[in-house]
Amino acid sequence: MTFETFSISFNDLAKESAATLDLTWENTRVPVPIEVDLVSTLVPQIEAAMAATEGKKPYFASAMFYYDNNLDLKQAAAWIDAAIAEQPDAFYMVYRKGLILEKAGDKAGALAAAQKSLEMSRKAPGLVGTEYVRLNEALIARVK
Repeated sequence: MTFETFSISFNDLAKESAATLDLTWENTRVPVPIEVDLVSTLVPQIEAAMAATEGKKPYFASAMFYYDNNLDLKQAAAWIDAAIAEQPDAFYMVYRKGLILEKAGDKAGALAAAQKSLEMSRKAPGLVGTEYVRLNEALIARVK
């Protein structure tokens, strides 16, 4: 009895909208391109989640999606502020607020957020705190 290996994998992943589904067996590979318009698909879902009157709102994830996809940065800043209000000790969120404000052109706001996150991350234990110290110092250098 012989067995051939068959595998299914996702490759060529593009954050924005694409991937390749590879079907592979023996000496054969069949690539199946997959494309999705993430922004058109997810923005209505984000808006619906934010408009909901019940349940916890995904402020942080929504703010970062808007940031990553160059959408309404003013809205992203409002959502990141709401996320920080829910978790005031989350220095990583304060750092991300700095990134949003930097992209929006608010250098003073980005600087203030990075300085606050830097102060918070210096108190954080281990490699995570150390990495955020480095990230905040880089952000401060860019916006000064």
